[in-house]
Amino acid sequence: GSRLCPALKEDGWEVIGITRGKGASQGGPGRDGSKEVDLTLVDRICDFSDPKSMDSKAFEGCTHVFHLAAQGSPGASFEDILKSNIVSTYHAMECAKRCGVKRFVLASTNHVQHGDSMEIGGGPGSIDRSRLKGKTMKLSDPATPDTFYAASKLHNEAVGMLYSKVNSYMEVVSLRIGWVLYDDPTELKGSEFESYLRAMFLSRRDCIGFCKAALNAPIPAEDRGYLCAYALSNNSTRVFDLEETIQKLGYTPKDSADDFDWGK
Repeated sequence: GSRLCPALKEDGWEVIGITRGKGASQGGPGRDGSKEVDLTLVDRICDFSDPKSMDSKAFEGCTHVFHLAAQGSPGASFEDILKSNIVSTYHAMECAKRCGVKRFVLASTNHVQHGDSMEIGGGPGSIDRSRLKGKTMKLSDPATPDTFYAASKLHNEAVGMLYSKVNSYMEVVSLRIGWVLYDDPTELKGSEFESYLRAMFLSRRDCIGFCKAALNAPIPAEDRGYLCAYALSNNSTRVFDLEETIQKLGYTPKDSADDFDWGK
């Protein structure tokens, strides 16, 4: 959110920054999440875990909502995931519907399909490409969530389909986002997370490009108001096929983890 808001303002969007109140990202190895957030971008505070938020005017006057607020740690407990991701997202979507929002963009995750690409017993943050047998996964492939966190995002994708395809309340786009925390992915060179980051790296430029596309791209009539897409850079070791995403969103990633000097 802190990266996307300034980019949208530069394009002429009127942006209203909303936070749940805590103002911290999940961070990552070697990163303090509280330092990744710019609270000067916050205009409103709304705790969407509270049922009263559904009847709030948090999104009044908004045509688009980009929903990024969630518990983002793959290792989070089910109880925390239930409140922060499932309940809060439902309340946010219901509030958006009541406020007449036209398009709702959901931050989903690459983890919804990693059950087929993780090292056995390795857990989130591990990649075993041999399990894919030389193939890359497509959006149409079965979901295989690797954690409760991933399962919650998959649930939210389904709710997005309910609000768009089934009930036609508003258009919904679900972005299965890669790892955008590290502008220089070699920060994790030699660590247990290197292979995962090299596959899932999403540069700042590509992140903004995919997010803008999710807000602007027309949705074909046959998709009935709902799109699901990947958001990651053009990494040679990626495990996802970007062809359909590029076609639907009209954005081609410009960067790659391969652009950096990984040494030998």
